[in-house]
Amino acid sequence: MSMTSEEAREQFDAYLDEELAASERAPFEAALSNDPDLQRDFEEYQRSVQFFQSVPTVTPSDRLIEATQHRIRRRQRLRDLHKDGAIRYRMEIALCAVLVIGLVAIGGMSLSSSHSVPSPYDTANARLALGRLSVEDRAFLEKLGGIVEARVDKANTLRVVLNTSSERKIAVRESLSGHATFAIEAEETSTEEGMLRLVIRYTPEATEAATP
Repeated sequence: MSMTSEEAREQFDAYLDEELAASERAPFEAALSNDPDLQRDFEEYQRSVQFFQSVPTVTPSDRLIEATQHRIRRRQRLRDLHKDGAIRYRMEIALCAVLVIGLVAIGGMSLSSSHSVPSPYDTANARLALGRLSVEDRAFLEKLGGIVEARVDKANTLRVVLNTSSERKIAVRESLSGHATFAIEAEETSTEEGMLRLVIRYTPEATEAATP
């Protein structure tokens, strides 16, 4: 029995957890081999899961659980309004939940109980822009807060928008000032109470120039 690409996407988790029945496993693998876009999505999802599986296990707070559930409900409402994008919304929900738990484990995050958790992977362009960060530099930023936007200007300069707690403003600024590849360009008003958005320029060439 054949399996469509949409049906295969719904089985990503089951396949990674080895929960697919034998009668479903072969059609799933056949769908992957016949659809390059599906295979790329699966590999990206698998890398994300593997990365966060390496993060130490933590017990989320009640505030974190409430904020995550709020975001899931919001995504579900959007899914009902845009039925054609239902599969992608479910993937974003799963990635969002994994990301939130990972951020808590590697650095902590200050959340307001009346607001949802921002997602750093809203568009394909943002994912491509973030791909220019080294693994170490990206991990450094994620310890300071949540990446909510990434963009590349006409001069091919990468800028990352970081959402962090206003209470951590001084500590975040000090951390960035001590990092050769990052420079704060501006502060933006956040839509979330008690949060601050920082526009950060990424200049890896600064580190290369300083290397003898």
